[in-house]
Amino acid sequence: MKEAATIYKQVLDTDPANGDALHLLGLVSHQSGQSATAIALIKRAL
Repeated sequence: MKEAATIYKQVLDTDPANGDALHLLGLVSHQSGQSATAIALIKRAL
């Protein structure tokens, strides 16, 4: 999951509004126990 998070963050560095990367990083954050971060990322993806 750490590698996936790194890739999603790289995508967001280039395209901060990328809905797919925001959503997937939100899922990774949730699975890592970072619920508040996950919620914020998924809200941004909407």
